[in-house]
Amino acid sequence: MATGLRDGFEHLARLVQMLLNHGQGLIRKSSHILIVAKVGFTLEIAQVFLMIFDHMLSIGAIKGAGAQMGQMIVGLLFLKRVWRAA
Repeated sequence: MATGLRDGFEHLARLVQMLLNHGQGLIRKSSHILIVAKVGFTLEIAQVFLMIFDHMLSIGAIKGAGAQMGQMIVGLLFLKRVWRAA
């Protein structure tokens, strides 16, 4: 009877050890998934900010070039009008 009881406890101890080892594997896998998710989210946010910055540069260049061209056209029209009047 004592041998059977001892074998039962050994079996239970091996089962608990196996479950704990398997649980550590699950924790390791879940931590890897969380790290990958955090890195992916960080890269996604960086890409969004980069696109916003690029858009602001493009709009600034277009507005700046458009304003300069508009001033040049208005200046030429004004000079043409002043030149005709003289």
